[in-house]
Amino acid sequence: MKSNKEINSVTKLKERMQLILEDPDLVDFVCATVASGGSLINLARDWNVRYSDISKWMYDDKIRQFKYTAALNARNEWAKEAVLAEIRSIAFGDMRILYNAEGKLLPIKEWPQEALSLVAGLETEELKGKSSGNTMKLKLYDRLKALELLGKTMALFSDTINVKVSLSTEELVMASYRRHKEKTVNETQKVIESNKAEAGPLADIKAPETIDAVCIKPDEKIST
Repeated sequence: MKSNKEINSVTKLKERMQLILEDPDLVDFVCATVASGGSLINLARDWNVRYSDISKWMYDDKIRQFKYTAALNARNEWAKEAVLAEIRSIAFGDMRILYNAEGKLLPIKEWPQEALSLVAGLETEELKGKSSGNTMKLKLYDRLKALELLGKTMALFSDTINVKVSLSTEELVMASYRRHKEKTVNETQKVIESNKAEAGPLADIKAPETIDAVCIKPDEKIST
């Protein structure tokens, strides 16, 4: 893939776009960049071309579209791993990497890369009196919060309460009867209401106060 300097040396947009599209490694380069956390928007900005043009080109061909979609999915996985890695760095990081063998705080330019995941802020305070000079106060990220987030991600903590309820056969039957009774009363009332306008005599009919007239209780027998 040509360098950004070579691409941007072409002044006309159309010619610059053509130079990019003619590169045989373009698709693989774009997909590798995106899968590693980059974006087509940033590439278009670096090349000084329109995002819509390069995006349309990627989707115009089924093979290019398939590769680009796979790269987008890989980027999502990369983002998840990057977030977890950052949380792990806070949760398990060792602040001793910020100090030298004599116990003195290292200059910022000498801090290792891992230190960036530990330090949330830095304040410089001027000392007065006999102990003149400057002192730095470090504010570290919350280790306990990071451990909590990591634990939740790994499902180490559970707030679920399991409740086991046992019902007898009689209780189950009576519960079913009560549900059926309530349903029948509601349906009877709906039938009466729907016929009030069409049948005058039915207007005064009310739904039975109890369903016993139309529903047999579990312990009753039908007489013949």
